Amino acid sequence: MGKVLLELAVLLIFDKISVETIIKQKNLDLTSIELNTDDNPDNYIIFSSDSQYLQTAFNKVVKKLYNNGTLDKLSQKYLGGSYLPEASALEVNK
Repeated sequence: MGKVLLELAVLLIFDKISVETIIKQKNLDLTSIELNTDDNPDNYIIFSSDSQYLQTAFNKVVKKLYNNGTLDKLSQKYLGGSYLPEASALEVNK
């Protein structure tokens, strides 16, 4: 048997872009609506309490990709616009 090196939990994020992409790909007869809210519209990734190494590595890579413009380029290419938060809105627990 193989050895489990990394165990990931299932994570579901439903944002407008994801929902509309799924509707289009699955040819569903659905319409998404905009929900107005004053809450923070950003998504979050949650790590289990025993995955500090993974969280630290993930944060380091995301910060690098954000700072060098790669995340913005990917957002433009695959999502048709920039959907990244402003740098001042980013929080990383240390």
